[in-house]
Amino acid sequence: RRAAAAAGLARARGRAARQSSIGPPAAADAAPPAAPGAVNGRIRGTAQSRTRNEDGPWWQVDLGTRARLHEVRVFGPCPPSAARLDRFTIETSSDGARWVTQAVKRDPLRVGGVDAAPFWWRAGAGPVPARHLRIRRPGTGELCLDQVQVYGEPAAPGGSGA
Repeated sequence: RRAAAAAGLARARGRAARQSSIGPPAAADAAPPAAPGAVNGRIRGTAQSRTRNEDGPWWQVDLGTRARLHEVRVFGPCPPSAARLDRFTIETSSDGARWVTQAVKRDPLRVGGVDAAPFWWRAGAGPVPARHLRIRRPGTGELCLDQVQVYGEPAAPGGSGA
């Protein structure tokens, strides 16, 4: 039910995204996978956003306006790089400086892409106010994303939407 309703409420597609570093391309003739690739709306099964191997890599998107988020879907690249998307947190912020953890993925199961299930987070106690969304990997490693889909409604003007 909510998945069908969420389709028209995408908040992140085409928005300004950035990441802690830009990792190497998967092929010698490919462009390096940068942050905007993860919000272009096309699920490809590849690492459209990839950081270097570093401590605490992250990716984030500015939703452009305050929103009330109810769902986030994280699509990982297909194997062999899928192993790089097994542990992460989903965090939200109203100002891009102070972050609140909304979800923690700790299990060793890989997040799927076009060939398997993405990671879905749903706000349990009602929509979460935010303007920014960040995905952060704990420890040292790479963060590789195919797509990040963020769903919600615009916050009420002057309200507590983030």
